[in-house]
Amino acid sequence: MYASKRCTYSPPVYRVRNILAALDHNVHLERELARTEDGRMRYHRVYNKKSCRWTVRPVKVKKTYPHFVELRRAILEARLADNKGMKSRRELEPDDPRRLSTHLAPVSPPPTSTLVEQHVSRHN
Repeated sequence: MYASKRCTYSPPVYRVRNILAALDHNVHLERELARTEDGRMRYHRVYNKKSCRWTVRPVKVKKTYPHFVELRRAILEARLADNKGMKSRRELEPDDPRRLSTHLAPVSPPPTSTLVEQHVSRHN
């Protein structure tokens, strides 16, 4: 899973994770179907909640990641050639969604002190 929905990512990181997912998909698109020792196709049972029925799907051979060696080499070379380092501040790209607003709410938030004064807790 390259871009989990349970985690938040900055737009550049999200973009790279989606590119990695697309690359993984394209590399493994034409995988062979797995076979048993006697040559028969292997299947996996799947339950469909909507139709309340079991079905089978063919099992594919395990994924291999031959492209990762080249990716790691390219990343390492780029990091070694980079003179800035990872601690430097980065300028947001023009199309970065974080330029739109610092919050997701449709209205601007009131000052924190106002919210603290208005807050009523059942634990106090």
